[in-house]
Amino acid sequence: MKNLRLIPDIHRQQDIVKADFAFDEELIALVKTQRGVRWSQTLKCWYFSKADFNLNTFYKNFEGNAFVDYSQLKQQSDLIKKTTIKLPKEYLEHLVFKRETGGFNTLNVTESTYWTTASKLANTYKKFTMDSTLAATNSNKYYAPDYLQNSSGVANIAMCCNFGNGDVSSGDGYKYRGRGLFQLTWKDNYTDFKTWYNNKYDPDIDPVSNPDIIASNDTLAVLSGLWYYKTRVVDKISITNSTSVSKVTKPINPKLKGLKDRKKKFQKAKDSINCK
Repeated sequence: MKNLRLIPDIHRQQDIVKADFAFDEELIALVKTQRGVRWSQTLKCWYFSKADFNLNTFYKNFEGNAFVDYSQLKQQSDLIKKTTIKLPKEYLEHLVFKRETGGFNTLNVTESTYWTTASKLANTYKKFTMDSTLAATNSNKYYAPDYLQNSSGVANIAMCCNFGNGDVSSGDGYKYRGRGLFQLTWKDNYTDFKTWYNNKYDPDIDPVSNPDIIASNDTLAVLSGLWYYKTRVVDKISITNSTSVSKVTKPINPKLKGLKDRKKKFQKAKDSINCK
C-alpha cells in the first residue's frame, strides 16, 4: 500500500500540516480534492492550515488508498500524554525490563521468523522436527531443514490455529507476528487492541486488516505495548517490591523463556529508576 506522512511545520508564519509522499499521480489527484489544500512551491509539497485541518476526515478519505502516518502530529503527542499509565515504582521497574523479541532497541520492530539453523528451529518450535521420517508420517510435524530462510512458512506453522489465528494455509501466523514495543502477536490481540483504541480515540485504525501499522507508527507501537502490559499483567496480578521476576513474566511468557536474562535486566532497571 502507498504511504503518506502528515508532518507539522511552519510556512509563512503559519502552522501547517504537510502531506509528504513519493510522487504518485493517483495520490496527487486525491490530495487535490481535499478541502483547504494548497501547493507550496517553496516547500515543494501539498499542505493544509493546521487550524482548519481535520485529521479524521482526511484519514477516512484516504482509507484504502494509502497508509496515513500521522504519528508526528501534535494530536498524537497529546494522545500519548493522555494515555500515560501512572504506576507505582514496582510496576515501572518491571515494565522497563519487560521485553519480547527486539527489546527496547527500537519501536519499529517486527518479529523475525527467519531461520538459518535447522536444529535451533526444531528446538524452538515443537511443530518442527529433525526427523524426516516423522515429518513424512505425521501431519502435525514439519521437517525443519525444509523451512530455512522461509520466514512466512515458519510463522504460519509455528503460530497457526491458536488465539484467533487460522490454519497454516490462512497465512495468519505470519500476518499477525510480533510488532511494536511488546511484540503484539496473534489475531485475537490485534482485534482486541483495535477495539480498545477505537473506543477511545479518533481517527479509527484497523490493525487487523493492516497489522504493519503497529510497527510503522511510533504512537501505536508504544500504545499497543502499554495496553498489552496493562491487560495481561497490571490487571491480573498485584505487584509489590517483593514480587519476583518470574511471577511478572509468567502471564506473558508461561514457559519463562530467557528468565536469567530478564532477571539481569530487571535488576538494572531497579537500580536505575528513582521514583519520587
